Amino acid sequence: MNPLLAGAGGACAALAAAEVVALLARPATVAVLSAMLGPVAVIAQRGRAATHQARLLLGALVASTGFLLLALVGHPWLGLAVAASAPAGATFVIRFRLARWRSQMRSGAAGAALAIGEASASGLGGVAGIERAAFDGAVPATVATELQDLATRCRLGLSLEDGLQELRRRAGAGPWDAIVAALLVQRSVGGDLSKILGGIASGLEASVRARAEARSLSAQARLTARIVIAMPLVGVALGEIASPGTLGRIVASPVPRALAASAVVLQLLAVVAVRRAARVGGPRR
Repeated sequence: MNPLLAGAGGACAALAAAEVVALLARPATVAVLSAMLGPVAVIAQRGRAATHQARLLLGALVASTGFLLLALVGHPWLGLAVAASAPAGATFVIRFRLARWRSQMRSGAAGAALAIGEASASGLGGVAGIERAAFDGAVPATVATELQDLATRCRLGLSLEDGLQELRRRAGAGPWDAIVAALLVQRSVGGDLSKILGGIASGLEASVRARAEARSLSAQARLTARIVIAMPLVGVALGEIASPGTLGRIVASPVPRALAASAVVLQLLAVVAVRRAARVGGPRR
């Protein structure tokens, strides 16, 4: 009887999954999901601050997904804990995307400075020079997109000064401060912009080489730190595989639960300490 019930349950599950897939494939469903999740898809995109609506949607998405997955595997209380930590998870995702975009902007700043300087040397200044630099093959795609968008908005009525200041704010502290300052000063008092930006590009390239050398010298130490941090997690996973229910027995008892919570806190502190010790360059903003 039990095999028959199991087979019937599997068939019902397959039919339900097919219905769900068909429902999600409908244009009306796609439109509704796009409207709901659209703010999440573009969250922290191109260095722009996340809206309150996007933060709420991302937190709700993380909370519901974590709770449902853990509840389905038989850990509803752990799912509730994950759902409660959803705001922190949403903040992490936002900061990660913003940091990644700013890192791409920093790495492409030297190429952008050279391209704008070359455009200035050929007689193209202001918006025309920035637009020419956007199509320079040496400029990375992320930076080229920003330069092209800036040029387009300026041609539609935005002042170049306001556009450059906005780009500088979104790019964060770093090389774009110097590039924007050089462009604005040259517009005010004149000067050889090509030579100024060439000097800035040379300094940026030297800084990138120094950072790469520093990271290569500390690569072994950072790998060792990651291995040491991961060893307790691997040990817990192996213990659970060798003796199923070990983690549940630890969580069920007060003293082991307190010790496990202390270990988790210490692990998190170790991760933060290692990241700060291995950080190359100045403080991040």
